[in-house]
Amino acid sequence: VEVFDQQTRVELLVSMADQCSAKGRLAEAATLARMAGDSRRIRDYAHAHGALRIWIIHGFSVLKELLENSNPQDIASSIVLQMIECIVHMKAGRINIAKDLFESLAEKVGPGHRLIKDLEILRLTLLVYGCSFDRTGDLELMKSLMTEQADGVTMRSFFATLSAVLNCQYARFDAAVANLNDARAQARKVSSQYNLMFLLMHEASINLAQGKLKHA
Repeated sequence: VEVFDQQTRVELLVSMADQCSAKGRLAEAATLARMAGDSRRIRDYAHAHGALRIWIIHGFSVLKELLENSNPQDIASSIVLQMIECIVHMKAGRINIAKDLFESLAEKVGPGHRLIKDLEILRLTLLVYGCSFDRTGDLELMKSLMTEQADGVTMRSFFATLSAVLNCQYARFDAAVANLNDARAQARKVSSQYNLMFLLMHEASINLAQGKLKHA
């Protein structure tokens, strides 16, 4: 790429970035778009793939790449990139910052918005990660969302993983293991190596909670 003139170089980088996004190689797509000086494309890639699905299928490191290669203006103008920012803080353990970001997002996303369901799933995820899940209403909502997403293998893997974490928190270990097995089956269907790796970590957590240190 470096041997071409500036205009050709930019066109090549943009073309390569678009091809990487189309093939699901989003970290490379983000880096190439930034090199081309066209960070707005990263916003388009994020919108095309969706914050939650990028996390589930491609992994947390890809979310970070998208965010770190975006400029503040693009993030401020994109609900999806702000959702990614919220997930990054949540995964890093900065739950209160993630909750503040979520509240700001919730004010922008009204009824009928195309991302309203994704935002509700993010809210439930924050509750699980923050160990502040309501046993009644939120649990029923999660069950209904799982039923709605029954045909979506990607989201079913995600919900089963969340359920495993939640059941482990409430010491329902048999249910947590069943969720774990379900999540693995769904993750294999979409070749989500990232989710399969983290399911091993969740399994270790369940073993630890049961005092099975050797297994953990």
